[in-house]
Amino acid sequence: MIDKDIKQTIDFWNSWLNQKKNANIGEFMMYGGRSLDICKKYMQEKQERENPKPLALEQLKNREWKTWVYIETDGMKTMTSDWYKVIEPIIADFSVGYPGIIWDLDFSEYGKTWNAYDRKPKEATND
Repeated sequence: MIDKDIKQTIDFWNSWLNQKKNANIGEFMMYGGRSLDICKKYMQEKQERENPKPLALEQLKNREWKTWVYIETDGMKTMTSDWYKVIEPIIADFSVGYPGIIWDLDFSEYGKTWNAYDRKPKEATND
């Protein structure tokens, strides 16, 4: 099922409910209640996947080395938004990088000039 189909299903059942103010609840549950709930849940989960919340600072502090995070930067000249591997911090609170390149990030700047995610936000333009 594609997103367009899901949206159409939600719209159909919402319209049906509005037209049948005195509808028999059993009839609705038999025909549409379950599919409407499934579609709404799917759309909510999709929204959460595409627009994840940044990791909490505590999650970031406890992040295992050699795992990957998507770092979204705002106003940083030396680093772009991209996937980075978490490495052992050397100078700063948190370090990420690629082979041969390391970026040291301070937790005091978290949420101001950079955020970290488990999944890339949909709005991010860098592939």
